[in-house]
Amino acid sequence: MDDVKRWYLYVVALGKEWTTTEGLIDNEDPMWIKLVTPEGSVEHISWVNEYKKLRSAVGIEWPGYMVHESVQWSEIYKKWFFLPRRASKQVYNEAEDEERG
Repeated sequence: MDDVKRWYLYVVALGKEWTTTEGLIDNEDPMWIKLVTPEGSVEHISWVNEYKKLRSAVGIEWPGYMVHESVQWSEIYKKWFFLPRRASKQVYNEAEDEERG
């Protein structure tokens, strides 16, 4: 999931905590993004709060989750548009996730 905003490349992540098979948080690495400058330097930025706000905006709180497919910056609206791939108000379960919306 990549996007270019003001000549910077934003490489975004799934937007969901990495969890154990029991549904406990292992780490928040998939909630960090990379900002690549035109010169090629990379900055690592926590979007943990931003991803949690997105989840909350659609009525999903932990242990529920959202996994994002894509994101696009709009120069017209001056905001990000996210396309969730999966979302659930239930705790993440790898097998059950394949059947959820």
